[in-house]
Amino acid sequence: MFWFSLLSGAIASFSPFLGIILVMIFCAKTLGISIVSPQRLLIVFAVLPLSLLIMDRSLATQLMVLDAIFGVGFIAYIFLITLRNNQVLSEALLLSIIGIIGYSMLRMFLYGDLLAQSFDQGYELLQTQMPALVNRDYMDLSMKLWKMILPAVWGLGQVLALLIGYFLFHRSIKIPFRFEDLRFSYVYNLLIVAILPLYLFEASRHIFVNALILLSVVPLIQGFASVSLGLSRVISSAVLRGIIMVLILLYAFIPLTLIGLADSWLGIRNKNRGGNTA
Repeated sequence: MFWFSLLSGAIASFSPFLGIILVMIFCAKTLGISIVSPQRLLIVFAVLPLSLLIMDRSLATQLMVLDAIFGVGFIAYIFLITLRNNQVLSEALLLSIIGIIGYSMLRMFLYGDLLAQSFDQGYELLQTQMPALVNRDYMDLSMKLWKMILPAVWGLGQVLALLIGYFLFHRSIKIPFRFEDLRFSYVYNLLIVAILPLYLFEASRHIFVNALILLSVVPLIQGFASVSLGLSRVISSAVLRGIIMVLILLYAFIPLTLIGLADSWLGIRNKNRGGNTA
């Protein structure tokens, strides 16, 4: 397992998305040790990322190392510490998602210029290599929007990876997982309320947009789970239900988010808190 942790750290340095999936599997495989002393196992995870920083101190390498250590390793640490303290997997998942959101925003503040520069270089390369595919008026507007929400896009990718890792974590520790059972505390919604004043100021609207997108992912997950549970009562086929839910997610994600908020505040499903104990 030592080598698996070392390998997870190496992969996380180049792909935080894959890294967080691997580290969740690693935590499940060594759950007893991980719960007792999570820092001891995750120290090994940080060896190769820190070695990269010693060899190269450029801004790009610094970002890679921070993404691995804080965007992956520290998230796993939050998950394990929360699970050890309250033994509720859904709460460990929630706090891990909040950790990703917090790091995504910090990442924007520390390396926003580097991220914008990398994005511009990629766009220029696209224009050079495939000019026939680029409609300048449409692409310029589209790229401006993508550039504005770049921090949120990275965070959403990490949350998706965490959900995949969370599912595999369940499988590894032999605890049944039903997406329909996922629900989170209504207290989380206060974070969304707290950022609303940022919209009132021109200088902070960029922060507001990214923070709102990232914070909305939790009610979106809960809304998806709530609607999926409702569909399961009228459609027995899991395949058909899955296709319908994918279509709803693609074309009605805003209503799903609102349903998730309502479910969190009002308890649309039932009043029992979700999550399996480890």
